Amino acid sequence: MIYFILRRRRGNGAKMTLGIVTAFLLVLECCMALLKYCPKLKEKLYRDKTGKTLRTLHAVLGFLLLAVAMLHLLTSWKLMLQRPLFTYIIGIAMITGIALTIFSFLLRKRWGKWRVLHRIAAGLLLALVAAHILSGVVSFNQYTTKMRAVEIADVSAASVPDGSYVGECDVG
Repeated sequence: MIYFILRRRRGNGAKMTLGIVTAFLLVLECCMALLKYCPKLKEKLYRDKTGKTLRTLHAVLGFLLLAVAMLHLLTSWKLMLQRPLFTYIIGIAMITGIALTIFSFLLRKRWGKWRVLHRIAAGLLLALVAAHILSGVVSFNQYTTKMRAVEIADVSAASVPDGSYVGECDVG
């Protein structure tokens, strides 16, 4: 019996890592924002210097989230033909939502109702994240289906010394 070992192309790890870091930052941002809506935590955390530190951290994480999300989009751009277009449309919409929340934050001293826009953009961002993750799961399922359907042809058992054949395959 011949065993086939298929290696996927390298280089997708950095894109995946940036996606995970982006998701982690977004979850962290959401947790910090939700702290304000839990009465017991709000009493303990949002007083004096701790509250100011948390608000500053929230702002810094927002800017970091925008930078990492843009880097994630740029590094995954060359996979655009291999992934659903919907994933990229949602990703661009997410970056727009992040930028909108930052823009509303920057205008907070000039515009009295900045929090309304900030919260609407954040809520929309959460819905877009769910759609982006769902799109990624569907894309991954399609990828695994294609991988299972790969057939190796033109390999002679006589030319395989130890019963295993190592080759490459890229199905996207």
